Amino acid sequence: IIYMTEQYVYLASNYTDTDGETNTKIRKVYVWGDYIQPFAEGTVKGTVKDQSSLDQYGKFLRIATTRTMKDRKTSVGVYTLDYRLEPYGSIPDVAPSEVVVSCRFVNRRLYLSTSNKIYPFIIVEFPTYKNPQVLGRLKISGYMHAYNSTTMIGIEREVQSGQKLGRKVVLINVTDVANPKILSSG
Repeated sequence: IIYMTEQYVYLASNYTDTDGETNTKIRKVYVWGDYIQPFAEGTVKGTVKDQSSLDQYGKFLRIATTRTMKDRKTSVGVYTLDYRLEPYGSIPDVAPSEVVVSCRFVNRRLYLSTSNKIYPFIIVEFPTYKNPQVLGRLKISGYMHAYNSTTMIGIEREVQSGQKLGRKVVLINVTDVANPKILSSG
């Protein structure tokens, strides 16, 4: 998985350790013109789904992962690494027994969608990089995209009486992060 900023290329490689737990090794490479220099390496618990699960904000790298333990249980974790890719802050079990469906980092926040059937939309804020915190949850699942700083667009599976009918678009107001609300769907 490759994630890029103006100055750095991050290479994320998922692997399973000898204890049967999943991890991600991250390599940070500095790029300037025709100059390339390996800069740092770090590791987090769990696997990165795709490049939207990584985000550099300031000098910190924020990451959302799905951890699979040797007993096959899963958990979603959120991590921050400093500029040398050393662990700095985390919520290792922000969504126990879940997997990452989609992530969107917008400024100081992470909008995270998991496979959870109860409250799979989770809003995490990074007021300080050391102490990320869950601000709100909403019962909706699917892929999330930022429309603007106060509205998310969700693509959700439409189900009626247990039967899958297709997909629907949902607008979510996140102005009050403790109580995100569905504005409309169709």
